[in-house]
Amino acid sequence: MKRIGTAWLIVVVMFSLLSGTCTATAAAAVKKAPQAKLAQVDPMTVTKKLGIKDDRGGDWILKNAKQYRLKWSYEDANPYQMFEGAVINGGRGLLVTSFDSATTFDLSGNVLWSTPVQIDINHTRIVGADGTVYFLNEGDGHAGLAGETAEGIQTLSGIERIDVQGNHASMPAVSVHRVTDQGGFDLGYPHAGDAGGNLLLLTTEGLVSYKPDGTVGWQSSRFDYDSRSYEAASIRDIFCDAKGYTYLRFESALLQLDRKGAVQWSAAVRPEAGYFMTDGYLISHTFDIKTYTHTYKAYSVDQRGKLSPLTDRKLLYRYTSDGPIDQSGGVYALDDNTNELTDRNWGTGQVKWSFKLSKADRAKGIGLASFTMRSDRAGNVYFSANVGTVYSFDPTGKPRFAVAMSNKTIAYSGIVPVSDKLTVIFNGNHIACIEKIA
Repeated sequence: MKRIGTAWLIVVVMFSLLSGTCTATAAAAVKKAPQAKLAQVDPMTVTKKLGIKDDRGGDWILKNAKQYRLKWSYEDANPYQMFEGAVINGGRGLLVTSFDSATTFDLSGNVLWSTPVQIDINHTRIVGADGTVYFLNEGDGHAGLAGETAEGIQTLSGIERIDVQGNHASMPAVSVHRVTDQGGFDLGYPHAGDAGGNLLLLTTEGLVSYKPDGTVGWQSSRFDYDSRSYEAASIRDIFCDAKGYTYLRFESALLQLDRKGAVQWSAAVRPEAGYFMTDGYLISHTFDIKTYTHTYKAYSVDQRGKLSPLTDRKLLYRYTSDGPIDQSGGVYALDDNTNELTDRNWGTGQVKWSFKLSKADRAKGIGLASFTMRSDRAGNVYFSANVGTVYSFDPTGKPRFAVAMSNKTIAYSGIVPVSDKLTVIFNGNHIACIEKIA
């Protein structure tokens, strides 16, 4: 056996020590020096100007430009324009309306069609069960209560109808019947759009179903069922479902009509509750003015009108939550007075997380509004401040992005979450589509 020289042995040992992987023959192990951690950059500090100006001339600024980008934007030449938008075609497009036009965009920002419309300053905008948008014009607002001609009667100056294919029709003026609840509170004039593209209005001539071309499909001043009669003038509300049925809410009864106006069934309901239909379930709603709380209940309905309370907790969470949900057992609430957003456990009421405007923002007069709050199918939440700024958080309370503005006028943004990856923002004469890229 050959002997290893002392010098060579020293070299081998030194190499083992320097490499940090000392063998069993080494005299002693050497600890690896701790590596410095890379500083984590808060993605919300990565910002980008979007090339859009607010009414002060300041830039819209995207926060978290590392994970989000401006996919497309649109600006109307009229600085006083006000855009409203809704998702159509099963989430594949946007119908955007203003005072004088209706335009459809695809999700890449391309204009598919545009048509002129005439919309009063005072109007009611509704979306039918088939996606058709109606503008019920209520006057220009220069003389008292616009369009009001007598107690309980209101005259609509005209109706604009736009379906998802871009077909536009104008309907003539009509007098509608305003209704009140047991306490004398004005509930407005009952109206709804059904799944067949028909508009239902409670007029002074009874309940009328207007066909897409504006002509009368059917009209009735009374509905008879099971030896009972219900006067159309006593209707308190109208709503429709995706299957083509219309529901008439009377003080203590709910009637289902087919597309020809024939009564299919009648069910007893609570006088103090409001009702609406969604995904085939009947939802009731009551509001306690003393505690300022909303209560929702959900029912399945059979072909004879029998109501059965839902007991499945997943369905109850989905349909009876008092606000947008985080899809993980939480319900969002935004307090307009404290400017605080909370995500509370639906079952226990325990706060999962919360967000509140800073003292500096509140000192500037910046405030949040609950009516701007939206959520998407992934449970992300969106809301706007009175200066136009839009905020978005994920279900765990982590900030996703913000679009900062500093409008001098009260300018809450309209928010349409097309999906968890695409958000469309409307503010004045601007539209911006924000896309998640990482």
